[in-house]
Amino acid sequence: MWLGDAQQTKTRRQWTTPDKLRLVAESWQPGSSANMVARRHHISPNLIFRWRRLVRQGLLGDGTLALPDEDEPELIAAQ
Repeated sequence: MWLGDAQQTKTRRQWTTPDKLRLVAESWQPGSSANMVARRHHISPNLIFRWRRLVRQGLLGDGTLALPDEDEPELIAAQ
């Protein structure tokens, strides 16, 4: 797409490990969901789910993040 003399470029955001862990922890809070957190931070919910999986597998973080007792599917009540 031609934008005249100025070109707009989108760059990928680089999320730090502490930021990823903070968003995962936020998504595991009671009353929260991966979709809510993703929307609030303007990212794809798939990223939150991927980071959750990595935390559970011990591949993200140092193991200090408390995992939820149950990883139930997120059910959002219809309004």
